[in-house]
Amino acid sequence: SSVVPADNTISTAKLQPNAVTTAKLSDSAITTGKLPAGSILQVESTTKVNAFSSTSSSFVDIPGMAISIIPTRSDSKILIRISLNYGGANNVYPAWLVQRNIGGGSYSNVTISTAAPSSGTQTSFATGGDNDNHTYKLNSAAFEFLDDPQTTQQCNYKLQGANATSVTYEFCVNEINATDNAVYSHGGTSTITVMEIAT
Repeated sequence: SSVVPADNTISTAKLQPNAVTTAKLSDSAITTGKLPAGSILQVESTTKVNAFSSTSSSFVDIPGMAISIIPTRSDSKILIRISLNYGGANNVYPAWLVQRNIGGGSYSNVTISTAAPSSGTQTSFATGGDNDNHTYKLNSAAFEFLDDPQTTQQCNYKLQGANATSVTYEFCVNEINATDNAVYSHGGTSTITVMEIAT
């Protein structure tokens, strides 16, 4: 007959490989600290469905394109993904900045190019217009960046945009620049998502 050991008498060293099955684990038995590198620990996302437009030549916040996440580990990375629908006047060249603050502090750029010339505009990413009926066009752009905030404080991310020209052109989010009420007057949605990634 089999022998039933007394409670608390079996050490982990005496357990056979694969002796403990998934069914025997409680939901809280595996913490985020035990997950392998590359695991997604949590996801936060928000989608903007309404429109925004501006002619500002300096960077302004895009309402509805902000998200917060509280990392569970200080060594986690935060993967930022932005899906953007945009429009604008003919020959507008919108510039975009992705910014982050930690614990309510001041905002700074998560990444910014150094490739523009001295009179150019350094951006996190940029989009272009053209003079071929661009006012009627709704375009899409994507941005992705792996941030390393090195904190367990709340991280707040936001998107800013600017009309990066010397002319007062309008740039738009989720809508076209033309005011025609017609079947070709498209609207879109834009999303900002952040994911905590184990390292």
